[in-house]
Amino acid sequence: MWGRKAAAAQAVEGAGTRSLWQQHQRALRESYHRLWLTPFLSILTIIVIAVAWILPAQMTLLLQQGDAFLKNWNQQAQLLVYIKPGQTLWQANQVQAWLMEQPGVAQVVLITPDQALAEFKTASGFHLDDLDANPLPAVLKVEPSTGQDSLLPALKTQLLARAEVDDVQLDEQWLRRLHALLALGQSVLWAVTLSLAVTVLLVVVSVVRLMIEGRREEIQVAKLIGATNGFVRRPFLYSGFWYGLLGGGVALMVVLAINLWLSQPWHQVLMLFEARVEQVYPGVAFTAILLVTSAALGMLGAWLAVIRHLNSVEPQ
Repeated sequence: MWGRKAAAAQAVEGAGTRSLWQQHQRALRESYHRLWLTPFLSILTIIVIAVAWILPAQMTLLLQQGDAFLKNWNQQAQLLVYIKPGQTLWQANQVQAWLMEQPGVAQVVLITPDQALAEFKTASGFHLDDLDANPLPAVLKVEPSTGQDSLLPALKTQLLARAEVDDVQLDEQWLRRLHALLALGQSVLWAVTLSLAVTVLLVVVSVVRLMIEGRREEIQVAKLIGATNGFVRRPFLYSGFWYGLLGGGVALMVVLAINLWLSQPWHQVLMLFEARVEQVYPGVAFTAILLVTSAALGMLGAWLAVIRHLNSVEPQ
């Protein structure tokens, strides 16, 4: 007897669960179809949400691209030692020999003024045959041993103290600046994302409020015949879900198109730096995060609108 009662209770509970699930499915479908009863408002809302997501999404991909470039950058830091004008090659060779004796130095390459002028002609396309004298100095390119980059600043100080040396450039400053710019970009990204997320919330709140006002009489009738608050607000929550999901989907397609358009310039930059880094496109994780976040904010905005305005709609 007790077994039959338990089985009956489980059947009733299962039927209630299936009924609730069916209600959610029906509300999900109906809320989608209701969007297109007012196509202008729905399309405008989706476009506004998409525009709000395009900037942070594109910034995220660009920062990922820069981070991948730095992680795969294999070139070591190096010193460029410029010999003073008027110094002979013998004096440049003396500096080169001294550098080779220093700890942590793997290689020192001497670029003569004639070699530097020939490289400049090739790179610039200018012939420069009318020059009375070669204005370029001799240059020593100093490459450290693996893991010895930290010795270069001290070596730079010693080189600047020599009479033959005009200037020394530590060719790692641009990498440090790029790291700093990426860190700044991350902070800016968070600020922009939070600001635009608030924009998405406000847009959905305004649109759902208009939907509630447009369906005021329908809501009053539903409450009059005994509809619960959960039943009444469910379609509006799913409307916010659809707005967020569709807006995020449009933003994703625009970002993908932008990255396809940027593919050729990006490959040209990689060729200049001799780096082997693939272009970053929206992946599965990126897509999922964007769509889920946009849909969740849409539902949150709809919930805020429902809490604020739906309770004021009561049967007369």
